[in-house]
Amino acid sequence: MDKVTVSINSLGPTCSLSPEYWLSFSSAENAEEGVPLEEVVVLQKKGRASAGSNVLILDTGNSDRGLFILPSLDGSRPERTSNKKIVPEGAVLISRLRPYLKQVVYVPFGICELLGVEAILCSTEYYVLTSKRAGVSIAYLVPWLLSKKVQSIFD
Repeated sequence: MDKVTVSINSLGPTCSLSPEYWLSFSSAENAEEGVPLEEVVVLQKKGRASAGSNVLILDTGNSDRGLFILPSLDGSRPERTSNKKIVPEGAVLISRLRPYLKQVVYVPFGICELLGVEAILCSTEYYVLTSKRAGVSIAYLVPWLLSKKVQSIFD
Protein backbone atom coordinates (compact mmCIF):
# COMPACT_ATOMS: atom_id res chain seq x y z
CA MET A 1 0.00 0.00 0.00
CA ASP A 2 1.32 3.43 -0.92
CA LYS A 3 1.81 5.96 1.83
CA VAL A 4 -0.11 9.21 1.43
CA THR A 5 0.73 12.42 3.23
CA VAL A 6 -1.99 15.03 3.47
CA SER A 7 -1.70 18.50 4.94
CA ILE A 8 -4.22 19.28 7.71
CA ASN A 9 -5.19 22.41 5.72
CA SER A 10 -6.32 20.29 2.79
CA LEU A 11 -8.90 18.35 4.84
CA GLY A 12 -11.55 21.00 4.43
CA PRO A 13 -13.82 22.64 6.98
CA THR A 14 -14.42 19.47 9.02
CA CYS A 15 -10.74 18.62 9.53
CA SER A 16 -11.81 15.17 10.64
CA LEU A 17 -9.42 12.26 10.64
CA SER A 18 -11.86 9.78 12.14
CA PRO A 19 -12.46 6.64 10.05
CA GLU A 20 -16.22 7.08 10.53
CA TYR A 21 -16.10 10.40 8.71
CA TRP A 22 -14.21 9.05 5.72
CA LEU A 23 -16.36 5.92 5.44
CA SER A 24 -19.53 8.05 5.60
CA PHE A 25 -18.10 10.56 3.13
CA SER A 26 -17.31 7.85 0.58
CA SER A 27 -20.84 6.42 0.97
CA ALA A 28 -22.37 9.86 0.56
CA GLU A 29 -20.23 10.62 -2.49
CA ASN A 30 -22.21 8.08 -4.45
CA ALA A 31 -25.56 9.46 -3.30
CA GLU A 32 -28.02 11.07 -5.67
CA GLU A 33 -27.89 14.80 -6.16
CA GLY A 34 -29.32 16.85 -3.35
CA VAL A 35 -28.65 19.58 -0.86
CA PRO A 36 -26.14 19.03 1.95
CA LEU A 37 -27.87 18.75 5.32
CA GLU A 38 -25.80 21.65 6.66
CA GLU A 39 -27.58 23.96 4.20
CA VAL A 40 -30.97 23.10 5.71
CA VAL A 41 -30.29 22.77 9.43
CA VAL A 42 -28.17 24.10 12.24
CA LEU A 43 -26.59 21.64 14.66
CA GLN A 44 -27.19 23.23 18.04
CA LYS A 45 -24.10 23.19 20.20
CA LYS A 46 -25.17 25.73 22.80
CA GLY A 47 -28.06 25.87 25.17
CA ARG A 48 -27.11 23.55 27.99
CA ALA A 49 -29.33 23.79 31.01
CA SER A 50 -30.01 22.09 34.29
CA ALA A 51 -33.40 20.52 34.81
CA GLY A 52 -36.05 22.65 36.43
CA SER A 53 -39.26 21.42 37.98
CA ASN A 54 -41.66 21.96 35.07
CA VAL A 55 -39.71 20.58 32.13
CA LEU A 56 -39.95 17.56 29.88
CA ILE A 57 -36.67 15.63 29.90
CA LEU A 58 -35.93 13.36 26.97
CA ASP A 59 -33.40 10.55 26.93
CA THR A 60 -32.48 8.48 23.89
CA GLY A 61 -35.17 5.96 24.79
CA ASN A 62 -37.82 8.60 24.07
CA SER A 63 -37.27 8.35 20.31
CA ASP A 64 -37.86 5.22 18.28
CA ARG A 65 -37.87 5.20 14.47
CA GLY A 66 -39.64 8.55 14.25
CA LEU A 67 -42.03 7.92 17.12
CA PHE A 68 -42.01 10.31 20.06
CA ILE A 69 -42.26 8.22 23.23
CA LEU A 70 -43.25 10.60 25.99
CA PRO A 71 -41.85 10.05 29.47
CA SER A 72 -44.11 10.14 32.49
CA LEU A 73 -45.13 13.63 33.54
CA ASP A 74 -46.57 12.56 36.91
CA GLY A 75 -43.56 13.83 38.84
CA SER A 76 -42.16 10.33 39.41
CA ARG A 77 -39.16 10.77 37.14
CA PRO A 78 -35.75 9.96 38.57
CA GLU A 79 -33.53 12.80 39.71
CA ARG A 80 -31.22 13.88 36.88
CA THR A 81 -28.06 15.77 37.65
CA SER A 82 -26.25 15.59 34.31
CA ASN A 83 -26.22 18.47 31.84
CA LYS A 84 -29.06 18.66 29.37
CA LYS A 85 -29.50 20.43 26.06
CA ILE A 86 -32.38 22.81 25.43
CA VAL A 87 -34.71 21.49 22.73
CA PRO A 88 -36.68 24.09 20.82
CA GLU A 89 -40.03 23.07 19.38
CA GLY A 90 -39.64 22.14 15.72
CA ALA A 91 -36.25 20.45 16.26
CA VAL A 92 -35.23 17.03 15.02
CA LEU A 93 -33.34 14.87 17.52
CA ILE A 94 -30.88 12.16 16.49
CA SER A 95 -29.28 9.90 19.03
CA ARG A 96 -25.52 9.90 18.65
CA LEU A 97 -25.13 7.04 21.10
CA ARG A 98 -26.25 4.15 18.88
CA PRO A 99 -27.39 5.44 15.46
CA TYR A 100 -28.27 1.91 14.31
CA LEU A 101 -31.17 1.93 16.80
CA LYS A 102 -32.84 4.58 14.62
CA GLN A 103 -33.51 6.93 17.53
CA VAL A 104 -34.69 9.89 15.45
CA VAL A 105 -37.69 12.06 16.28
CA TYR A 106 -39.31 15.39 15.40
CA VAL A 107 -40.37 17.63 18.31
CA PRO A 108 -43.62 19.24 17.14
CA PHE A 109 -44.52 22.88 17.57
CA GLY A 110 -46.99 23.42 20.42
CA ILE A 111 -45.94 20.37 22.45
CA CYS A 112 -44.93 22.44 25.49
CA GLU A 113 -48.37 24.02 25.69
CA LEU A 114 -50.08 20.68 25.05
CA LEU A 115 -48.14 18.98 27.86
CA GLY A 116 -48.15 22.00 30.19
CA VAL A 117 -44.37 22.25 30.48
CA GLU A 118 -42.16 25.32 30.32
CA ALA A 119 -39.37 23.75 28.29
CA ILE A 120 -37.98 20.57 26.80
CA LEU A 121 -34.51 19.37 27.68
CA CYS A 122 -32.70 16.33 26.33
CA SER A 123 -29.73 14.15 27.00
CA THR A 124 -26.42 15.39 25.62
CA GLU A 125 -26.40 12.09 23.71
CA TYR A 126 -28.75 13.69 21.17
CA TYR A 127 -27.82 15.85 18.22
CA VAL A 128 -30.33 18.72 18.11
CA LEU A 129 -31.06 19.94 14.58
CA THR A 130 -33.05 23.13 13.97
CA SER A 131 -34.15 24.77 10.75
CA LYS A 132 -31.95 27.49 9.27
CA ARG A 133 -35.11 29.25 8.09
CA ALA A 134 -37.44 30.58 10.79
CA GLY A 135 -40.91 29.09 10.63
CA VAL A 136 -39.92 26.35 8.15
CA SER A 137 -40.54 22.84 9.44
CA ILE A 138 -37.82 20.21 9.14
CA ALA A 139 -40.16 17.33 10.06
CA TYR A 140 -39.62 15.89 6.57
CA LEU A 141 -36.04 15.04 7.60
CA VAL A 142 -37.19 12.24 9.94
CA PRO A 143 -38.24 9.75 7.22
CA TRP A 144 -35.16 10.72 5.19
CA LEU A 145 -32.87 10.15 8.20
CA LEU A 146 -34.54 6.77 8.70
CA SER A 147 -34.19 5.77 5.03
CA LYS A 148 -32.01 2.78 4.12
CA LYS A 149 -29.49 4.95 2.27
CA VAL A 150 -28.93 7.33 5.21
CA GLN A 151 -29.01 4.54 7.77
CA SER A 152 -26.30 2.70 5.81
CA ILE A 153 -24.10 5.80 6.24
CA PHE A 154 -24.84 5.87 9.98
CA ASP A 155 -23.95 2.16 10.26
